[in-house]
Amino acid sequence: CMFNVITGFFCNDAIDMASADKDEVVAEQLRNKEKYVEFFKSMFETMDLDHSGNMSFNELEAFMENPRFQAYLAHLKIDVMNAWTIFRLIDKDSSGVVSLDEFVAGLLRLRGAAKTIDIRTVHHDLGRTGKVLTQFMEFVEFRLGDIEN
Repeated sequence: CMFNVITGFFCNDAIDMASADKDEVVAEQLRNKEKYVEFFKSMFETMDLDHSGNMSFNELEAFMENPRFQAYLAHLKIDVMNAWTIFRLIDKDSSGVVSLDEFVAGLLRLRGAAKTIDIRTVHHDLGRTGKVLTQFMEFVEFRLGDIEN
C-alpha cells in the first residue's frame, strides 16, 4: 500500500514536469516566432529598395545574393536556389509585389520541411482541381456537340 502511494507521488511529479516542459516548449516557440518576425521585417525594409512598402521580384532577386540572407534562410531550411519560386509562393494575392505581411507570413510558412498535412493539402487540392477540369471538359465537349449539330 505504501509502495502505491510513493508510486503515485512519482507519477504525479512526472506529469507536472511534463506539463511544465510543454508550457516551456510553447513559450520557446513563441519567442522564436517573434525573433523570426522581427528579422523578416528588418530584411524586408532593407530589401524594399524603392521604399514603396512592397517588394518586387527584382528587389528580392537582387537580395538573394546577400550572404547574410542566404545563411538565415538556410538556417530556417528554406532553399534559396530559386528566387522566382520563393516570390511566387509568398505573393498570396498574385499582385506581382509582396507586402510586408505577405513576406513575413510567407517565410514563416516556408521554413522547415514539408509536413504531412502540407502534402495532404496539396494532394486534396489537386484532386479537386482535377474534378473541376474534368467537369469543364465535359461541358465544353457537350457545347461543341451542340454547335456541330
